[in-house]
Amino acid sequence: MPIDTIPQKIAEKDFDLLFFVKKTLQEKSVRDEIVVQMINNPDIMVYYHCFYVLEEAIARNPELFYPYWTEISILLDHPNSYHRDFALTLLAGLISVDDVKCFEEIGDKYFSLLYDPKLTTALCCLRGLGKIVYSRPDLLPRVMTLLMQHEKTSFYPPKQEALFNADVLLLIKNNFSIETIPPVLLTFIERQKTSLSPKTRKLANMLLKELSVT
Repeated sequence: MPIDTIPQKIAEKDFDLLFFVKKTLQEKSVRDEIVVQMINNPDIMVYYHCFYVLEEAIARNPELFYPYWTEISILLDHPNSYHRDFALTLLAGLISVDDVKCFEEIGDKYFSLLYDPKLTTALCCLRGLGKIVYSRPDLLPRVMTLLMQHEKTSFYPPKQEALFNADVLLLIKNNFSIETIPPVLLTFIERQKTSLSPKTRKLANMLLKELSVT
């Protein structure tokens, strides 16, 4: 694929995602260019489509993209919330191949985005953490401590915090059983039964039933 044609072709509304994913997996020069365009191109159609390509390609072969960890992690500080979202999502996709534990260097920054000015970015961070603790169960206690503090320290309006807690419940669901769940999390789940969010209330009741807690 001619590298100089990538920005124009990938900016098309109906661009061929699978074609670009295939080329990105096959050719290092294309991988390099897709990463560069996602980070640097000012056109939203270019950088967003490049993100879609990288997200899908990383899901298929994360090892190929681990060399881009540093470039991607820089986006955690990007002024554009979309780019912060890209970093949160792609780094979570790479955590399974983070053999030298580069996450240790960026963990504090990653965790801080649980309090991003944009709720959507905070939710992106939370969902990324769900993937991260799957590959790094040693981080689960720290993550849960941060999440249990979130209600007390959050600046989000109550209705937004209630929506945030729906995703916290999903993270709990995916990582704990009745044998392993600590009392503090059970108390948290019980509290969500009266959440402002119908979705959160429903999840809390379902989770308590699954955990056989009456």
